[in-house]
Amino acid sequence: MRTQNRRGHQFEPAKLIAGLVLLAAGVVSLLDAVGGAPGGPGIPGILLLPAVVLGLCCAGLVGALTYSVRRRRARRAERGLPRAGEDRDPLL
Repeated sequence: MRTQNRRGHQFEPAKLIAGLVLLAAGVVSLLDAVGGAPGGPGIPGILLLPAVVLGLCCAGLVGALTYSVRRRRARRAERGLPRAGEDRDPLL
């Protein structure tokens, strides 16, 4: 079951990380193509692929963690259990 916030979609941190990794790879590739950053050494293209793969693996781990947390919260809500840090009886 997918829950939505007031704007109509959920925040997906894994997609944010993947997007930032690919954006950074594109910027580095573009800077390498035009001659590098002014005053700085160029980054070899051979290092770009492992960095992208590592970044996408991190995004995958964050996505799996987000999924498991959301699934656990949904199960607790179905059972009528309080959220983490909340008391079941508000008078206690």
